[in-house]
Amino acid sequence: MRRLPIFVLLMLFPLLAFAQSTRSYAWQAGDIALTYPADWAEPQEIGDRLVLRETESDTSGVPTIIIERATSTSMDLYTQLQAAFDEIGIIPSGPLDAELAGFSGVSTSGRSADGTLYAIGRIARLADNTTLHMIGTASVAERDAFIATFNAVAESISLGAASTPRISSAYGVLWQTNTANGDPLTTITGLAYGQDDTLYAVDSQLGVIQLDAQTGEVQGVFRPSIIASPSDIAVDSDGTIYITDLACVCVVLLTSEGTENGTLDGFNARDYLSIVTTPNGSIVTADDNNVAVNGRPTANIAANSLLALDNEGRVLALSPDGALWVLEGNTLASLLQLNNLPPVNDFTIDADNHLLLATATQGILIYDLNGQQIGQVGRVVPSFPLPGELVSPSALAVSPDGVIYWADSGTLTAMSTRVQSGVSGTGTLTFGLAVQGILNEFTPQQTWTFDGTAGQIITITAIDSNPENTLDVALRLLSPSGTEEAFNDDNITGDLPARSDAQIFAHTLQASGTYFVIVESVSGEGTYVLGISEGVQNFDLSTEAATTLQGELQDVFPVQRWAFNGRVGQVFTVTMIAESGDLDPMLRLRDASGNILAENDDAADPALGLNAQLLQVALPADGAYTIEAVRFEGSGRYRLVIVATSQ
Repeated sequence: MRRLPIFVLLMLFPLLAFAQSTRSYAWQAGDIALTYPADWAEPQEIGDRLVLRETESDTSGVPTIIIERATSTSMDLYTQLQAAFDEIGIIPSGPLDAELAGFSGVSTSGRSADGTLYAIGRIARLADNTTLHMIGTASVAERDAFIATFNAVAESISLGAASTPRISSAYGVLWQTNTANGDPLTTITGLAYGQDDTLYAVDSQLGVIQLDAQTGEVQGVFRPSIIASPSDIAVDSDGTIYITDLACVCVVLLTSEGTENGTLDGFNARDYLSIVTTPNGSIVTADDNNVAVNGRPTANIAANSLLALDNEGRVLALSPDGALWVLEGNTLASLLQLNNLPPVNDFTIDADNHLLLATATQGILIYDLNGQQIGQVGRVVPSFPLPGELVSPSALAVSPDGVIYWADSGTLTAMSTRVQSGVSGTGTLTFGLAVQGILNEFTPQQTWTFDGTAGQIITITAIDSNPENTLDVALRLLSPSGTEEAFNDDNITGDLPARSDAQIFAHTLQASGTYFVIVESVSGEGTYVLGISEGVQNFDLSTEAATTLQGELQDVFPVQRWAFNGRVGQVFTVTMIAESGDLDPMLRLRDASGNILAENDDAADPALGLNAQLLQVALPADGAYTIEAVRFEGSGRYRLVIVATSQ
């Protein structure tokens, strides 16, 4: 059993208390999302303003924050802020540099003429040339506490509260994952779409991850020893993988099988080194000074510029100031200028020659080659994104058929116009692969399908992805003919995170064909995770050598069951060893009637640590037995080793 030291619990307590002291709010009219103190009154939308107050009273001195988004004027930002202060009788103290919603601006503060009222304000000009300003007022006696509240609200603001993207085609989540073979994703700094519908990601901790671009299933993880601080990744038509690394200031080459195959050196890069490979086999890089082709500098470039290929195979370079260039021979020719851009972390070109920009504060923006913004993908939120939502995407890629891939907040997401919005996946379940969906008042249920065979034993699990368990789900299984075969509302196994989660456990299918799984909201709304697995996996217990089995556990697959036939008096030892992630294993042995014969969390042998072991278990009768590989907590891959110590 894993226990936290006392000092860790003490450190966590104030953080947890703070996390619970705010609420989220989406101001649709201003296209803004933010958080505000949970003990304040509900925000009010008054005309073109959003008003936040500590109480419902508007008495002078009550802590109040007013946010307004307005059309641009000829006045400079500080003059506009001064005018807003004049309206409430506050004398400003002078301008200071500040940020709001990720954009540069100014701030000021001041007091009323009688010295009783304090005010603080920020203002910034946004990418669409509108201005956003917020002004807060409170009594002078509450000044210090109010400044902290005002700044917390200001720093939580992000754009993109509108639920409908401005692009004409609606994108839905194709898949989303936050692990690679059980290990959590950390910081993904580069994505590349390769041959055979394969996606490559470079993670600062895990190395290079190879995924099926259509399902998100991990096909391989390569851990090159030389990579310490990766910044970008590219893959050529032969499958060779190129990773730029800031620690060695070099390009690391890997074969398609992940074997290290040398480096390219001679770069000058401090914060970012970008790379693309062209259809003719050239390797193009951009460091702090130059664009280089096959290691030979050809043109000067601004530091931290990004590279991408258009549909004609031309190399495009995007400078931090929004200038877009095209590489023509040994020179960079100006293509267009994108104005008022927030910081851009990555960019790529889709099949329609549109620019896709992964921005630090405004999600993924789409521009045409005339420099006009024509849409955006997903919805920007301050934190804790649901599928299809973004905080600050760090890497971006696109497939020829228009699927968009991005990395953000420890997750990899694929979105496509082929997928219904609100559903993660094409609607088809794959055994052992989790999918996600969103239930709310507009979508109280969603339907998934899978192909089954009569006599097949399956387990279907649906859980609320929110650890606070605000969504109560139910599962309904319909046969190929449309009749109901099974239903579950609240699970009773105790292996799922909450009783309000649902599980159709070890159900034997009655027919062959396409089955329908309906996930329903009993109460609440939010994101759920859904998975289907084989109910029991059979194996033959060897009496002459160790039997080794492997599996993986996670929230939606919390238990895997391994069945075998045993004989009375047979004695064996079962050891469950965690091999990835933060998995803390547990083991159970059940007889044919489901009775627990033996159970263990932490092995008696201290050398096994948190691993589990059933030591010298004697079978009481001939018959069928089931070993349950369970998790006390965490997730990851495991290995079962079963050694018979008697015949």
